[in-house]
Amino acid sequence: MTQMDSRLHGNDRGIKYFSLPNLLYSSEYLIYLLIFMAIRRITAATWITISRFFLVPIFIYLFAIKHYQASIIVLITACLTDMLDGFVARKFNQRTRLGSMLDPLADKFLMLLSLLCLTYLGSIPQSFTWLVIGRDVGIVFGAGVLSVILKIRLYYKPTLLSKLATTSQIGVLIISFLEVMVSRGALSEMELNLGLIQNFQDDVLLIAASLTLITAMQYGYMGYKFLRFGERRK
Repeated sequence: MTQMDSRLHGNDRGIKYFSLPNLLYSSEYLIYLLIFMAIRRITAATWITISRFFLVPIFIYLFAIKHYQASIIVLITACLTDMLDGFVARKFNQRTRLGSMLDPLADKFLMLLSLLCLTYLGSIPQSFTWLVIGRDVGIVFGAGVLSVILKIRLYYKPTLLSKLATTSQIGVLIISFLEVMVSRGALSEMELNLGLIQNFQDDVLLIAASLTLITAMQYGYMGYKFLRFGERRK
């Protein structure tokens, strides 16, 4: 046995030897290479958007265990990333297809987890939460059927009503988080205004529910128009 063979086969330290061809063609190397190439293509703006997916569960956890001040700081940070990623994308010309897809998903992720958290705590009625989730699921399902199965080109631009619906839903979240904090004594100086907050919450809930239902029908009508008159891909 040669000296090289003894190093390869008789070494008790477990030193492994890889030839360059074996390394280049190994499946693990190719996977790592693809991941590395994909990460390098992600822009700074998109990384900021991705960070929001990690901040949202942290916010929900802190709020659920009654660390309200820390949770609000995390929530504000998440909201700032929503503004910052758009600014960076425009300022440094980093608009990408991935970023445009992830940004609304991150917003929906924040919205839906917050709704579920507040529903669990009893601050938001289950009917409202299921209305919002049902509308979003219906939109995604309908768009998937039209685009993937029927191969219809979809051209989407947010409507004024949809923007108002989103704004009202955010208003529900803000006033509901405030209601939970006041009712649990986290904002003791506002305890006397708890009834006023709850009354205002009912009004905002009614407005948000109405707009959510109206936009659900609006998107349904838009889907019908795409089905009847939309351009089909070959």
